[in-house]
Amino acid sequence: MDINDYETVVETAKRLGKSRCRILQMIKANRIPGVIMLSKRYLIPKSFVPENIDYRTVEGRRLKESYKMFVTDKDPNNK
Repeated sequence: MDINDYETVVETAKRLGKSRCRILQMIKANRIPGVIMLSKRYLIPKSFVPENIDYRTVEGRRLKESYKMFVTDKDPNNK
């Protein structure tokens, strides 16, 4: 586990354009895989993208591009 591969609830909320409360609801409903709790704080994998993103919208395309950037940084063979 590398701590640099995770982000806080607030950082995830900003990246996804959602509220902090909505991200916490998703964590409690087990809709975000790979969440760990460290010292009373949730850490979410940076590679998390909700499954119901509509890539036809501007926000969806932006999230898709940010996810692609993250994946290509981790694995140069992934296209």
